[in-house]
Amino acid sequence: MSPSRSLMILLGWLALVVLTASSGVATPPGAWYAALDKPPLTPPSIAFPIAWTALYLLMALAAWRATLASPCGARWHTLWPFVAQLAAYLAWVSFAAYLNAATWWLNGG
Repeated sequence: MSPSRSLMILLGWLALVVLTASSGVATPPGAWYAALDKPPLTPPSIAFPIAWTALYLLMALAAWRATLASPCGARWHTLWPFVAQLAAYLAWVSFAAYLNAATWWLNGG
């Protein structure tokens, strides 16, 4: 595979992961999370964006490497669980944002 095609595949996986991750960034937990009684070993809030950024970057790199390593006909078979979990995450974040908005609306805004 040519280097330019490999780079395009990497950029495609990065775009898909960034699109999915941006849904979580668009709906931050807000004041209700800060008000929760959390256990003493809860990491500081700054740890979460750092950890999730690293995780999503590593997931995109793993998908890229799996794409390059898989025979052409087996790529979808290899990568559908990854795409499915991204879709499930996107659906969950959308549903949770809807529930949060509905709760806010039902409580009088």
